[in-house]
Amino acid sequence: MRAITLVATLFLLLTGIYPALAQTETAPTTDKTTTTQPEVVPAESPESVPPAAPPPPPSAPASLNPDISVVGNALGSLANHQLTPDEPSKHIDLNETEVVIGSKLYPGVSGIAVFTVGGKPGDSAGVEESYIAAEQLFSNAPIGGRLGIARLPFGKVNPLHPHSLPFADTPNVLSNLLGDFRGNGFEFVGLIPTHSNIFLQANLGRWKSVGDPGINNPFTGDTGPAFNDNALTLGRLWASTALGENNEVELGASGAFGTADGTPTVAEANNSHLNLVGVDSTWRLYLPNETRVMVSGEAIRRSDPGVTTSGYYLLGTYRPGHFYEFGTRYDWSQFAGDNTHHESYASLFGTHFLSEQTFLRLQVKHGTDRLNRGVNELIAQVVWGFGPHTHPLQ
Repeated sequence: MRAITLVATLFLLLTGIYPALAQTETAPTTDKTTTTQPEVVPAESPESVPPAAPPPPPSAPASLNPDISVVGNALGSLANHQLTPDEPSKHIDLNETEVVIGSKLYPGVSGIAVFTVGGKPGDSAGVEESYIAAEQLFSNAPIGGRLGIARLPFGKVNPLHPHSLPFADTPNVLSNLLGDFRGNGFEFVGLIPTHSNIFLQANLGRWKSVGDPGINNPFTGDTGPAFNDNALTLGRLWASTALGENNEVELGASGAFGTADGTPTVAEANNSHLNLVGVDSTWRLYLPNETRVMVSGEAIRRSDPGVTTSGYYLLGTYRPGHFYEFGTRYDWSQFAGDNTHHESYASLFGTHFLSEQTFLRLQVKHGTDRLNRGVNELIAQVVWGFGPHTHPLQ
């Protein structure tokens, strides 16, 4: 009994002494001779303490997560004459399907591969473009470049794929004088400092033709000039500047030289040079409510051995809003190696955009072909696509 009483007494003493000791250790001293005060940290509620950030997930290699896009381009035409009498008219059908795969390979370096498949039975897949591009090759100079297969970067419109054009068909001057040139090579792209509000860019490259010219006009079956295995050295200079708060102007000049069509003999080797010169200009006016007016033009002069040919187009478009665009285009063009004939057309077209990559378009075309025959065509186009890939017009 005395043992139990002793334990209880010790327990009561400890429960009374321990809080007193705790208060004595934590309470600030009141001694006026002490100059150092202990830091008092206010208590925080659980709601005021931010949770610890989770560790960042491991980054996957770029090659395991590429961007993939698919674009389908359907075309159709009703014409008053055809080159083949057993085919009096055409209906709208899928002209080609484009599959684009691209990815960032390294900071400032990207790769892209574009595959196309025709819409006719038996059409095989082909490489439209495939290259690696670097935004800046040198740390102290704004010079980039690319290496691989690409559409000939000559002029303003020719580097673009057909589904990226603001009209349904290809301007005749591009089909007749440049053809469907795709080159395997390289180019350097550099920005030239101007110390003003003028943007100035220069391109210089070397491209060797791959494949045959193909069919440039899906409505008549005309093929463009063949470049065989010849190579072109190509340069381009273009500038852009704002004329005010809501309008801008662009000017461009392109030049290329190489070997003419075919393989020249020894006697012709000294007189087989091909020269291309092109100029282009664009003016844009931006108005409220996403309204835009654009006027553009491009001219090309081609010099083959013993013959010089030329052509041009003029374009005007009006976009009253985000979903519609209307325009007109005039074409006049001779043919590579033949300056005795030409063709000319006037076109009106309208486009309804369902999204950035899906739209419906109608185009009316009237003029005369190389045989001086009248041509009247109603062209319908349906383009659909998904994915991040686009072909911006410079």
